[in-house]
Parts: sequence; structure tokens; C-alpha cells
Amino acid sequence: MPLPRGPPHYLARHETQMKIIVLDGFTLNPGDLSWNELKSLGECEIHDRSSAPDVVRRAADAEIILTNKTVLNREQIFLLPKLKYIGVLATGYNIVDVAAARDRNIPVTNVPTYGTRSVAQHTFALLLELAQHAGHHAQTVRDGRWTKSPDFCYWDYPLVELDGLTMGIVGLGRIGKAVAGLAAAFGMSVLAASSATTSRNPMRRTRNVVASKRRRQPALPAHGANPEPGEQGDLGSAQADGVPAEHEPRAINRRTRFGRGVEYRSDRRRRGGRVVGRTTSSR
Repeated sequence: MPLPRGPPHYLARHETQMKIIVLDGFTLNPGDLSWNELKSLGECEIHDRSSAPDVVRRAADAEIILTNKTVLNREQIFLLPKLKYIGVLATGYNIVDVAAARDRNIPVTNVPTYGTRSVAQHTFALLLELAQHAGHHAQTVRDGRWTKSPDFCYWDYPLVELDGLTMGIVGLGRIGKAVAGLAAAFGMSVLAASSATTSRNPMRRTRNVVASKRRRQPALPAHGANPEPGEQGDLGSAQADGVPAEHEPRAINRRTRFGRGVEYRSDRRRRGGRVVGRTTSSR
């Protein structure tokens, strides 16, 4: 079970155990996981769900609140005098009034990476369904279409191979990079747009477009669901899941077009007040 960074070390500084309240534990643990490790840190009370009126009543004596989607607004935070820590058991932390928590010197943490691989996998589950229509064809086989077919096989939709196609990714954060890695494993090229700037990736100084070294035909764009470092959804470090080294993207500017066999890119930089560089076009 993923926990926000901080609680074990934070608890270790206290001689007495603290009271922990989980406001909506069912979505994180419907019964297939154990809460024992969390319970070992203090007096722990776990609720499957909590409505707005339940929050203050249940957390009145709590020093630690863990929430997944239950909102903690300013009024509630100021009505909990013992509260010392808020942990969001998810990536997005818009459910917590962080300004109110800051005013009370209450740290708030989230889990930026807990769903990265799962969401990337789901992206390809949907993409493969679009490419193969496996659900539809499985159902028609059950309906007897295959046994009635005059040929050894049949299909109601074109079956599309991903190998050799190009995926467009909007947002090259953790999930975007994980999706790019899977796309490379399927033999796809990747074009991605990113507006984030990080010290670890200085190429993101403008709204860049990046492309893998392998270039083939374009395919459908995919949108990264995870906010990029520095945007809403990331309270943790900027460490990101990377693309395999052999498919590490390289920067080209935003004028790149997703066209049929058309690629236009411009590599330019300013030197001494004037633009220098080269522009290339392939058709």
C-alpha cells in the first residue's frame, strides 16, 4: 500500500503514538491489502467512506488524516485543533485547501508516482482495443459468427499494427514518459509536446515537441493524464520514470506537424541578438 512520504519518519520523532484517521479507505483498499503496517504506527481508525459532515466529527482527535478523495476545506482544517499532518493517498491534491494547511503549519503530501505504470498500461489497453477491436470480435465469436464464417477468419473492422506508427503524446510528465516507453517497445515512434521546465531537462524551456530517433508513419495522439513536475498534482520531487535510453527523445520545436509522411522541424537558437541555425523539411 503506497503511503505519502513522511509519516513514518514524522511519527518516529514522537514518543507517544499518534491518532491516525483514514477518511475513505475503500477505494485504496477494498479488502485485498493489509492496513497492519499503518496500524503499527499509532492508533488507527479506518473508514470506508466519509461524507462532508462526517469529517470533523471523525477526525476531531486526529493528529494525522489520510484521504484519497474526501475533501478537506479551510473550515474543516481550522476545526481540527490537534491536526498535525495531512496525507493524500493519490496524486492530485486539489481536495485539500493547502493554503489553510500552510496557515496552520500543517504539512501536506501526496503520492506522485503510485499510478504511473497502471495508467500507462490502461492507455495501451484502450489503444489496443482501438487497433484490434478485441472486445467486439470476442463477443461475435461467442455469438457464433466464426463458426458460420465461410473463411478461416473474419473481421468487422480493419486490424491495425502499431509497429511502425507514430504516437503523439501531449504532456511529457511521468505518465507521458511511461507511455512513450511502452510505445517504443511496440515499435512505434513518439512525438510529444511539453510545456514544463525542469532543471533536469533544460530542453523544456519553451513549448517543445520531442521525437524519438525512429521516425515512421503517424498514428493517434495520446494525452498524458499525469500533471508534469511543477504543475498541480505533484508535491514530490521531479524524478520521473524515463524512456529507455535507446529511445531517449530529442528536442525539435513546436512547428513540427503531425502530417501524412510530412515532418518539418526547425533547430534554432539566439546568438548575439540574432537567430542562427538551420531548418530542415522532409516529405
